[in-house]
Amino acid sequence: MALKQDMRINLLILTFLLTSSKILGQITGYKTIDTLITMRDGIQLYTEIYIPENTTEDLPIIFTRTPYGVRTTNTNYGDYRLNGAYKTLAKEKYIFAFQDMRGKYKSEGEYSLLRPINNGAKTNESTDAFDTIDWLIKNIPNNNGNVGMTGNSYNSWLAAMALINPHHALAAVNLQGTPSDLYKGDDFYHNGAFRLSPSFGYAVVEKEQNGFKFPNNDAYNWFLKKGTLRNINDKETLNNKNQYWNDFISHLDYDEFWEDRTLTNFLKNTTVPTLNVVGWWDDQDFYGSLKVYEQLEKHDSLNLNKLVAGPWYHAGWEDPDDYYKKIDLGGSVSTYYLEEIQAPWFKYHLKNEGNFTLPEAKIYKTGKNQWEDFTSWPPKENLKPTKWYLKKDFRLSLDKPTVSDSYSSYISDPKSPVPYMEGTVPGFWQGGSLGWKADDQSVFINREDVLTWVSAPLEENVEISGNIQMRLFAATSGTDCDWIVKLIDVFPTDYNQEIENTKYDMDNFQMLLADEVLRAKFRNNLREPEPVPSNQIVEYKIDLLSKSHSFKKGHRIMIHIQSSWFPLIDMNPQQFIEINKATQRDYKVATQKIYHSKENSSYIELPIIKTPHNNGSYEKP
Repeated sequence: MALKQDMRINLLILTFLLTSSKILGQITGYKTIDTLITMRDGIQLYTEIYIPENTTEDLPIIFTRTPYGVRTTNTNYGDYRLNGAYKTLAKEKYIFAFQDMRGKYKSEGEYSLLRPINNGAKTNESTDAFDTIDWLIKNIPNNNGNVGMTGNSYNSWLAAMALINPHHALAAVNLQGTPSDLYKGDDFYHNGAFRLSPSFGYAVVEKEQNGFKFPNNDAYNWFLKKGTLRNINDKETLNNKNQYWNDFISHLDYDEFWEDRTLTNFLKNTTVPTLNVVGWWDDQDFYGSLKVYEQLEKHDSLNLNKLVAGPWYHAGWEDPDDYYKKIDLGGSVSTYYLEEIQAPWFKYHLKNEGNFTLPEAKIYKTGKNQWEDFTSWPPKENLKPTKWYLKKDFRLSLDKPTVSDSYSSYISDPKSPVPYMEGTVPGFWQGGSLGWKADDQSVFINREDVLTWVSAPLEENVEISGNIQMRLFAATSGTDCDWIVKLIDVFPTDYNQEIENTKYDMDNFQMLLADEVLRAKFRNNLREPEPVPSNQIVEYKIDLLSKSHSFKKGHRIMIHIQSSWFPLIDMNPQQFIEINKATQRDYKVATQKIYHSKENSSYIELPIIKTPHNNGSYEKP
């Protein structure tokens, strides 16, 4: 009853809002207002609120915070939003709130990239979320007292920050593609290797230099011509004035700058139902999404923390078209997620309607093209980690090598690095680059600086679910280098498939499943780089994170190993040097050796799932 009385009082507040704030127009059956919400330190944050028309029921609020702009200058943006990423939720009737985070666009205050929570200030993104939720439930009429937060990428990070000290009204959080550790495995570095094109793209976008264009839309040759990180800061480009870029290249090791921005250092547990959404082909925040789920799972005694993983690029779960070129996914996986998982999940937690339950982990297995339920992720039952060894004849085999001093070699030349995608490589976040992980990887195997090992055609289906590890025994003639490993599903010869009445030639198509890079000087410690002893065999452990996939009978398992991946990763000088200080003369050609001997047996370990027809060995039963 008290809540109803509060709502009647809030009708007066809404009347005030409608008269004192800008009315943004009628959006898909919603009346829309904007307002400034005051934080505990007096800073006001710009917020747009969408309220369904012609309803008398009390509704929950779905709240999103963003650094990318609520964009009230474009009166069609709200219509795009509620008819796009939020379309399925908008049909269910919620109150929606969208907010520019502190220091961005129409909000007051000072912006800080992934603002550290332990910076000594009384306010941070967690307190801003708390204060906004408190204002919303006290001032927006006809709300039922429940708030859910959602968003992808940076927006998801902001939603996760609300979990650190959650408001009592925060009833559900949907995290989608959440960055957690920007150095170890998310946007800007991977295991010490600098993500050149993504970092540059983010820096120029964040500084609103949206007019930057690569000549002929060719980022590969533009970066190659620049040659060094120092040259990107020249007068013609960033002129040493882009703070984001300067931060990225001045913190080459895992120092306090990165540690203070690592979400899992502060997000210890949750009392709020949390749905973590992960994309298998997310090239930006796949690592972070898994690590946030894993961190919350450590203390999830109430069984509130859930995982959903599917075949999506970054934010692809919002795209019902599921655009993955020639790869058959058996229908729109995104539509299933939006309609059968996200919508009923919010409805259950925010409206207390339905009887919706999720397994601990709902995982889409590619190849098999079906959803599977797991009681844990990675799974613990019916699992047999299996080593597939590199052999001297470039076979991938279950048999350990028996010969001594066996290796394969290639030349890594900084003047001709391996591109990360086929054809003209556009700038990151520009046209054509979004779904590159679904590209055919066979275009790279004829290069002499890409070595491949492949199994015989499989005599039965091979199913994997869980963590993938590469144990690499290798030597380099330099004192540093990069090791890039890709796990590939090779389709059979003369294989064709039809998707929606369109036939595709999939002859020997190489489907990328998992990949990772390790900068060799960080092999032991990300905080303290060490030179690699030249021409000596060193053991490397490379974590390719997790995957769920079925290699079909007749397909082959393949790995690629290379030392460049340009300009996704900056070109390593292949000498032990601080890369931000390297000149063109410091970049050296290196000879790389991959060992496959009985003493130094390189292998990839796959999480084989045992089935009633298979004991996990993948020898014929």
